[in-house]
Parts: sequence; structure tokens; C-alpha cells
Amino acid sequence: MKPPEITIFVRHAKGCKYADDELATTCNCRKHLRWSIAGKQYRKQAGSRSWSEAVKAKRALLEHLTGDPGEKPKDAPTTIAAAIKTFLAFKSAEGLDRHVQAAH
Repeated sequence: MKPPEITIFVRHAKGCKYADDELATTCNCRKHLRWSIAGKQYRKQAGSRSWSEAVKAKRALLEHLTGDPGEKPKDAPTTIAAAIKTFLAFKSAEGLDRHVQAAH
């Protein structure tokens, strides 16, 4: 299963000169995150007006959704425990709770 693509976008304040560009990195307006899982779109505040802080929030969200703490070497083996943790994180992100997961 492929991790969701998370996009950083900007909700501009009234009068911002970059109002036509939701991907503007230079303005001081609030940054948000957007992603889709199973055809449903989700949005969340990045909690910052800084693009670099929004990138950190994006990494943290991706880690939360996948259960993966970040980049690892391509040759690194995946343990069964890590695979199960990743699978359960994806199912949780899709909205399946532990009771549904335990039934299968």
C-alpha cells in the first residue's frame, strides 16, 4: 500500500498579494495540509505561517499515517513487526478501528 501524497497549501488572509496562488511559499498566511485516503479528502492546519514549519508538520503527519519514522535505506530489511505496525497504521488512517481490525 502506497502512503498518501500530502500537499501543503496556503489559506491567504484578506488582502494578501499572493491570494491567487495556494502554493505560495513566501507569504505569511496560514499553512494547511491536504491528503486523500480511500477517495476521501482530509485537511488539517499545519499550525504555522512558515513554509519550513509546514514541511515539518507534513513529515510528522506522514509518520503518523504510515507508522514509519522516516526515510530508511532501500536495502534495509522490513521486519514482520514493522510491516504489521505499518499495515495497522494505514487501516487506522482509513477509519477502521481496532474492533474491525481484530475481526479479520
